[in-house]
Amino acid sequence: MALTFEVTSTCQYPIRMEPPRRSSTSRAAPERPLVGDTTSDDGFVEEYLRAGGPNLCEISEYAYPFPKTTARDGSTFTCKGYCFDDVRAIGKKWNIGIINISFIGRKAYPNKFVVPIPTLSVGARWEVSSKGRWLEAAREIYHSLQENGIDSISVEIVDRRLEMGPSISPCKPTDAIYPLWGAVAEKILTSVDTSGFRSLGCHRIGYETSAEDCSPTIFLTLYRKCRREWQEVKQGIRNVLDEFKLSTVDVMIRKDNPIPYTYSTERYDQCWDEEDNINHGKHISIDNCSQPVTLGDSVSAHNSTKHGTFGGWLELKNPTSGVWEPVGITCAHCIFTPEHQSKLPMFAGWKHNNGLAEIDSPSLLDVQAGIREVEEAISCHKKLHLIQYVEQAKADGDAIRPADEGKWRKVKSHVDDLEAQKEILQFYRDSQAYSFGRAFSADFWELRARTTRDITEIDWALVRPSGGRAIGSNKLSELSDNVLFAEAGIPESKLQLICGDRLYKIGRKTGLTHGVYNGLKTAVFDDKENNSETWMHTITGFRDRVADFGDSGALFFTRTGDVAGMCTGGSVRGGLVYFTHIHDLVDDIKQVTGAKGIRLKQD
Repeated sequence: MALTFEVTSTCQYPIRMEPPRRSSTSRAAPERPLVGDTTSDDGFVEEYLRAGGPNLCEISEYAYPFPKTTARDGSTFTCKGYCFDDVRAIGKKWNIGIINISFIGRKAYPNKFVVPIPTLSVGARWEVSSKGRWLEAAREIYHSLQENGIDSISVEIVDRRLEMGPSISPCKPTDAIYPLWGAVAEKILTSVDTSGFRSLGCHRIGYETSAEDCSPTIFLTLYRKCRREWQEVKQGIRNVLDEFKLSTVDVMIRKDNPIPYTYSTERYDQCWDEEDNINHGKHISIDNCSQPVTLGDSVSAHNSTKHGTFGGWLELKNPTSGVWEPVGITCAHCIFTPEHQSKLPMFAGWKHNNGLAEIDSPSLLDVQAGIREVEEAISCHKKLHLIQYVEQAKADGDAIRPADEGKWRKVKSHVDDLEAQKEILQFYRDSQAYSFGRAFSADFWELRARTTRDITEIDWALVRPSGGRAIGSNKLSELSDNVLFAEAGIPESKLQLICGDRLYKIGRKTGLTHGVYNGLKTAVFDDKENNSETWMHTITGFRDRVADFGDSGALFFTRTGDVAGMCTGGSVRGGLVYFTHIHDLVDDIKQVTGAKGIRLKQD
């Protein structure tokens, strides 16, 4: 099942927050964000943690430099000369404790092809008593801008917690919905039209500083291109919750498409605005370009413009000879195009056909990034004032102070070293020494088990080195300081993950991170006409990013050293990650390859 990140214009139904109808504790629960279609006639809206208008940016919000042109008609305008004292006076009138004021650009998600919405942003701390006051204050600020000749701009009064996004943590077994989630989810899927759904899960979600203060919440994510009216969906979910007497459970609807965590330079729909979204610590240099491939390195199809993570080295027991043979593992979507994925499983067992895909590790992207890094360092050194001064003096025959001459020689020597490094890396690239080998076996499909909720995604590929490339190490010592094991491995007996278990991974993009296992699976929908769902295990990071673009294929480990599964994708912000359970992977690999045993290669 392909998980894609769709890019379209802003949804015609603005996102808004509504007052809560539920409370999960004796304390008053904060209002929860929902998708709705109601707004005032003048385009101003009031939401939890935000009020303003017109044309407010869709949540989630990202801040950018103030644009020089409007997002609507492309006309240029300036905000110079506008006095923030007017804003402060309006804030004082409405008893708003203003923290900061700025002209910024707003985007709902970080796509460099989307023009930011010009916005006057007023930061403040939201309180229950803020309701009504923020909305009227935003209107007054907007009229003040117009009176000063500043048009085509939105005004927002916002609590900065909204920019951080909601925290996501696992539900607890003691939560009322925990033992009922399977039945609740099935009821929602059978009684509510799922068109436009991308995922449906249940977590503790909120804008509080502690997970304890966040309520259990049905979390529904949508395609960004959706044009449905969501009030009916929201009410349908609430009706199901009422049927199960779950009055303490909230509902959150967001446009935050689940995506495969492969980094790509071609797919603009998943390109961040930053020029380089790759972990600089993994750029290829002369120190690591000749090293054997190891856990956490990049892997890709040959000369591809996208890459994922080399999960690690496994050993398969040959069904004929009984010999343990080393292979690497990653996600199939990291090294196969969608066209190839539709034909998987491509080959089974040790009988190969002529369609073995050529694999790179490190990826060409990493090699080119390493070259650019050296080129940038050379350019920076050559632009130093001292270097330009001394070289000009030498060209003119002028006298140079000995101290300046000495500094120049040191810098020039360093530049010469960098030039030599650049030549080595360019030769490494031009000779395609980064070519790793070929795919050994792969599978990409939906594994259907005994019940509907057992349907899970299978997405794996095994790779083998060739052309003299050495078998690498898993370097599990990098994990040893963070987990409590002496020897990692694939558990022989059924691994029972428990809600709250901490899981670790080393990914190409984010390196070593950890998250917490949510005992409740999430339904992830495909983009086909039938919009069928698979059920994925999830890891949450509260407000920390567990994984990001480029981390698909990374293996997750428990604190005791067991391989728990493999990362396949997650939410845009990286705080909710999907993975396939290790036993689903092992069972399918054995079925496809015929291997009599699978184990993690030890260092």
